[in-house]
Amino acid sequence: MGSPTVSIILAIAPKFTAFLSFFGSLGIIIKVLHDDRLRSKPVHRIVAGLSMTDLMVSIWYFAGSWVIPVGTVSWFGDGQNETVFWAAGSKNHVACELGGFFNQYGVASPLYNGTLAWYFLLVIYYQWSDTRIKKIEWMFHAIPCGYATVTSIFGIATDLYGHVEWTCWILPSEEDRENGNFAQQNFKWFQWIFLFGIVWVCVIWLSVVFVLLHKKMKELENKMNRYSSPTFIRGSVARLNTERTNSSDEIENATERGLPRKSVRSFVKRMSTRRSVGGGSTSSFSNASQSRKIAVQGMLYVAAFYVTWLFPTLNRILELLDWTGNIYHTIIHTTDAILLPLQGFLNFWIFITPRLTIYRKKRPEVSFFSALREVVFGISD
Repeated sequence: MGSPTVSIILAIAPKFTAFLSFFGSLGIIIKVLHDDRLRSKPVHRIVAGLSMTDLMVSIWYFAGSWVIPVGTVSWFGDGQNETVFWAAGSKNHVACELGGFFNQYGVASPLYNGTLAWYFLLVIYYQWSDTRIKKIEWMFHAIPCGYATVTSIFGIATDLYGHVEWTCWILPSEEDRENGNFAQQNFKWFQWIFLFGIVWVCVIWLSVVFVLLHKKMKELENKMNRYSSPTFIRGSVARLNTERTNSSDEIENATERGLPRKSVRSFVKRMSTRRSVGGGSTSSFSNASQSRKIAVQGMLYVAAFYVTWLFPTLNRILELLDWTGNIYHTIIHTTDAILLPLQGFLNFWIFITPRLTIYRKKRPEVSFFSALREVVFGISD
């Protein structure tokens, strides 16, 4: 018995992206856990939680068809003799159920993306401080982990898991779909309630946040341009000169009234610092620049989510419409299997690129991979 070409591709290709995702997620976790400064910030703890989910799920994406019962007939073959490539699971479906459990737990990943977007919205758009964020941070972890745990256990309890050609997830056997329990007979509803409905809610939510962050980023760019314009700089210099003149006059007048000159000078200096040049323009420029960087990073995490979940969702829509067995479904199904395990790797590059860029500017003589190793693990040559 052989295996069809599509089955071979579906069994092998996801292992490469799952491999990248595993080590990308591991890199984020190591970096956050080993760096006290990063670990103290809610955003990095949320990203670490997302990475822990991606790391765990990427193991089962890498296992892929290995958990499918050996000898299982492939969807893309002749329907009789051609089997799923590298299917090596036990006939009693224990391996498949275990794989299905952890693949369903992967719903925590889009939910973590949703809570991450929530964080960026509160911090960038509504100007929440990290101190205020910490009071509700537990929800950022409880929602994804709680929902993933409950739905994964439900799938085991109702025997919902079966093979989906390249791994195992919610898809009972044909016999169970006809004569099984309520959940098995209505498995398509549970596919959408437990995962793809959640994904689409997150897509809509992330799209709204994406638009708001883009709007905020434009506002910050305008603010930065205003602070760096020649007209503003000339005005700031003029105000500085006025401040200095007024400060000298204040000191002279106070001295004439018999007040100690040293005390008066110290007081005027403190007041000048509070007023600051241009009404706090330097601080505002710095805050605007930092906020813009955070907004850009938030938008990149949203983009990574889109890349990862677009084709799995399209694939499920085609199956819901029973539009399968054609070349378009085959292409989308294959792309789904390749891109779905990739999010951990994409998140890793979004997380590490700013730090890697700063490090390489400081030490341009260091090679790319040496710099990457130093930034992630703190190990230098």
